Amino acid sequence: MKSINLEPKVEELIRLNKFIEDELSVNQYAVKLIVEELFVNIVNYSECNYIKVFFELNNTELKMIFVDDGVEFNPLLKEDPEFPEDVADAKIGGLGIHLVKNMADEIFYEYIDGENHLTIITSVEK
Repeated sequence: MKSINLEPKVEELIRLNKFIEDELSVNQYAVKLIVEELFVNIVNYSECNYIKVFFELNNTELKMIFVDDGVEFNPLLKEDPEFPEDVADAKIGGLGIHLVKNMADEIFYEYIDGENHLTIITSVEK
């Protein structure tokens, strides 16, 4: 399993994406979107000191585990947002977790020894 340690800064997203491309040879829009949504949410809301991301690529299945020492938060318990009938009534924000839940093949959450562990499994193209 490959991993990268990151500081909780939005700028680290560049390094994370480069790691995924270089180490895993994955350059897929859906993966980038999932990674960006999760990483930015952790940076902006978790109050963490560090973020570790672990990757395992088996054929066309990518397993990603995001680990941080921030405030305990299970995104699977977050209710899906209500969608407005008109675009003009749409509110900014709140769709990222919903998007990730719908794009991933599987998603799991655990809080272990003061750390959030969010596991995402998704299909990738070779």
